[in-house]
Amino acid sequence: MKKVYMLLIVALSATYGIAQVSGQHEVIGSAGKELITNQGTINFTVGEVSIETNSADTLEGIGMTQGFQQTYFQIEDVTDVSEQSIKDFNVRVWPNPTVRFLNIELGESIEAEYVQAEIIDVSGVKIEMFNVAENPKIDLNIYPVSSYFLRIYDTKSMHMRLFKIIKL
Repeated sequence: MKKVYMLLIVALSATYGIAQVSGQHEVIGSAGKELITNQGTINFTVGEVSIETNSADTLEGIGMTQGFQQTYFQIEDVTDVSEQSIKDFNVRVWPNPTVRFLNIELGESIEAEYVQAEIIDVSGVKIEMFNVAENPKIDLNIYPVSSYFLRIYDTKSMHMRLFKIIKL
């Protein structure tokens, strides 16, 4: 019986000895993935059973999350979104959400030959790029049901608008 207890103590000691805290994101769940591109990283997990957040008030920004993974995002505005800028680059995109076709209408003061558009998926990968003057109606039939971003920009004035598009 002493051998069984001794074996149990050694096994538990070994388990606690390798359970060190690392600086990496770690989670125990039934499934998950980390997707990395040159524009960012997205993580997801499935099957976690609890949610709890602990933070240290003395160390600003330091915290530990348990349960559903809670990623830290810092979003910085890099575009001029003043009212005058929006009036100068008036773009209308409809219908949204859409099943197949997406229409782009440029304001009267915009020179259409300088306007480019890009369709970007949620992971930040550029899927398609086109000239709006040549293609003001986009056929989204080849894309799976998901959310996308439509970035429309003027190469002459450097104005830009970003739309979230939902493909049904």
